[in-house]
Amino acid sequence: MTVSPLAPTRPAHPSTRPDAASSADPRLEVQRTLHVTSLITWGVLSLHSLLVEPGRDHLPLRDVQWWGAVNLTFLAVMLLTLGGLVQRGRPATLALLLVQSGLALIANALLSGSSVQAGLMIAIAAQAALVLPLRLTLLWVAAQSAALLWVLLTHWQNQDAWAFTTGYLCFQGLAAMTVRTAMREIRARQALAAVVDELRATRALLADASRQAERLQISRDLHDLLGHHLTALGMHLQVAEHLLPQDAPAGPHVQTARRVTRDLLKIGRAH
Repeated sequence: MTVSPLAPTRPAHPSTRPDAASSADPRLEVQRTLHVTSLITWGVLSLHSLLVEPGRDHLPLRDVQWWGAVNLTFLAVMLLTLGGLVQRGRPATLALLLVQSGLALIANALLSGSSVQAGLMIAIAAQAALVLPLRLTLLWVAAQSAALLWVLLTHWQNQDAWAFTTGYLCFQGLAAMTVRTAMREIRARQALAAVVDELRATRALLADASRQAERLQISRDLHDLLGHHLTALGMHLQVAEHLLPQDAPAGPHVQTARRVTRDLLKIGRAH
């Protein structure tokens, strides 16, 4: 004889989020941060260059106007690049980065080799690190630094040009390595989140299995208990059948009850 356990519950699984760690590209998060920091960097460097360089170096108005046009064009190209830095194909992205580098160098030259304006190279190096492997990123930084050195050598003394170029070379390398470190940290965080989700799912499955085992044990206990009671009932009915006179009105009912008890015991043993 069997007693059906309660209906099993479906194991709880963690909800699937659109931004789940397993599907998110870590570069997208870094791209959003670069969008803000690059814009702030451009604004600060441009404001400093506009307020200091023309008056200190006695630049003609025409050069300042050309610098303003080139600098605004750089801003437009930078925003266009950052708007689809990860989603866009690599050739198109490299072309936009190359345009940024050219515009930054031109703007630097128009301000008589402004060391402040050269800081835009740092933002470009960070963008390159987001889409290029490490080796190509370092080559990009080296090429940018060589071009900056050439521009500075046309306006400064050799010692000063080399000093500022090597300094910006270090800053560019630091920016590139910071971006790559940030991407590694985001990937590690996503992997940890995936492990936590799996552990939660496993814990839910284990809890459900424990509940099912408890219900099964209760079902078996009820089965054994009812079997014992039916056996005892059958024995009492058998005794009652023998004690009753043959012509007693309750005799057929006792026989029927005994037969039903016997059939139930047979069904229980079969299961």
